[in-house]
Amino acid sequence: MDVPAGFSLGAAPRQEVVHTTNGLVAAMFDRFLKGAPAPAIDGAASRYPLAVELR
Repeated sequence: MDVPAGFSLGAAPRQEVVHTTNGLVAAMFDRFLKGAPAPAIDGAASRYPLAVELR
């Protein structure tokens, strides 16, 4: 995969990145589109070590 100059894909394991992304996107859809509970969003940092909460 070609990466533009100045950008990095990082050092996180690919499967962990995919797992984190899939889990958080699915939880976002559940909460904001379905109106369903989404505990994965509330405890994202504890469930997904790659997730960092920004405020």
